[in-house]
Amino acid sequence: MKRRLNYTIGLMTGAAVAALGTMLVMPGCRVDYGDLGAGDSDFLATGRTLSNFTAAQIDPPSEDSAGPQFVVAEDLNGDGLLDLVSAWNQSQPVQIHLQSRTTTGGIAFETITLAGSIPVVSVAGLAVADFDADGQLDVAVLLKDTLLANPECIDSELPQEGLSGLILLYLGPADSTQVNQALAWTEVEVGASFLQGTGNSLSGPEVGGFTSLAVGDMDLDGDLDIVVAWNSSCGDTGSIDAVMFTNGGGANVRDRTWVASRIPDAFPKGTAIKDVALGDIDRDGDLDIVATFPDAPAMNVRWYRNPAVDVPDDYHISDGAWQTGTVGQIATGADVVELVDIDRDGILDVVARSTLGRVIQWFKGPQGPTTSPVRAIPWQVYTLAEFIDRTPQAFAIRDLNSDGQPEVIVSAQGGLAWFDSAGAPTVFDQWEETLIIDDEPEGDGDPNLAPTDPNVAEEDVAGSAIMNSILVVDLDGDGANDLIVTLDRSGLSGLTNDALVWFRNTQ
Repeated sequence: MKRRLNYTIGLMTGAAVAALGTMLVMPGCRVDYGDLGAGDSDFLATGRTLSNFTAAQIDPPSEDSAGPQFVVAEDLNGDGLLDLVSAWNQSQPVQIHLQSRTTTGGIAFETITLAGSIPVVSVAGLAVADFDADGQLDVAVLLKDTLLANPECIDSELPQEGLSGLILLYLGPADSTQVNQALAWTEVEVGASFLQGTGNSLSGPEVGGFTSLAVGDMDLDGDLDIVVAWNSSCGDTGSIDAVMFTNGGGANVRDRTWVASRIPDAFPKGTAIKDVALGDIDRDGDLDIVATFPDAPAMNVRWYRNPAVDVPDDYHISDGAWQTGTVGQIATGADVVELVDIDRDGILDVVARSTLGRVIQWFKGPQGPTTSPVRAIPWQVYTLAEFIDRTPQAFAIRDLNSDGQPEVIVSAQGGLAWFDSAGAPTVFDQWEETLIIDDEPEGDGDPNLAPTDPNVAEEDVAGSAIMNSILVVDLDGDGANDLIVTLDRSGLSGLTNDALVWFRNTQ
């Protein structure tokens, strides 16, 4: 049975409320922390970690949704408090977690299930934004598979088999007091996004079909567009592309009218596209796209120059078309990327994870990044962290210790750590590591090494915990950035110990 603290659960209009930290759940309801840590080493039970963070479960501890994959934060109901939206691929719900405060200042979350099951079978991405420009936030869910029949191709004949991917929007209710009512949200499809994909729905978010989602105003018309990574067997050779869905405005969003277009790219792509990210690489005022193609023979990290602003210069041919440029090549494969100014020179850099290489590297953005047919000039590359025994999974980049510099937070097969350039000789050397938790000791599992789930034998837990998403936000509004992490444990059934975890920064 799932290990629990002595929670006294309050009910808010039928929704479970989980208490966090040492705070009250609701007026008159409390959490008993009197025996914390007694014969127990699970960080979810004790709240203790190996650093200056405390841990608490956001989703209701007694409700066993399984397989958390994604989490995003926004103030959904306009009360000034950050709320969360999460997606889970085993139990298959998309959930909203509304933050509230008690009369004594305690923090609680009301959890509501927004959607799930068919068509929300396998989620590959999640975003929150105002897509129909009505002043209310909406939820975008990138679905790798829906189990719906007859998916399409963009510009070729439909293959006979494959995944049926889709982007669904849940448009926020006009009345913000109805945010906690699932049916007050309006479900609409992103037109032309019902597309065939390769692979199977059990292969994980980064493999097959849709694998990544990014949101931004690509054409500078004031509406938010969507860019995805798409793998399909459409056409004679398949489609391995970054695809843009152009938003035509509020009424068009509500009647599902979006325009799909593949980003042109004449260079070899290998067998898959894995990630897309948005940022103004050439600093001309529009958003460009960075994409990864893990096994491409060259430039497996590349960028696409957006022609929305097409300023003539020495680094590009200005012809009003999308152009492709190299970022670099990681010989062991390039998987997931984040865009941030690592060295604080005012130019975006690209941070990349190589799963096979067990390495996090960053590419320094140049003053003049080139695109074809101008000469390909790879960016300078530096190693931030190299892993010996474990494979890095999720990572996020923000200022975690309020020193004005970005830190990198990485999960690696049950371990969660952050890396600080201040402890290295320079930002260009390998960064200093601080361990937050280790949820699965290597090998048979020495209970003296790290906290693990008390109800799962060490040998069953080792090698089984996955943290697919790390979100860095100041959840409690105290001025220090916290971490929200999806924890997917696979010991025993793999269904009873998963959690959405808040690591509260006490520094």
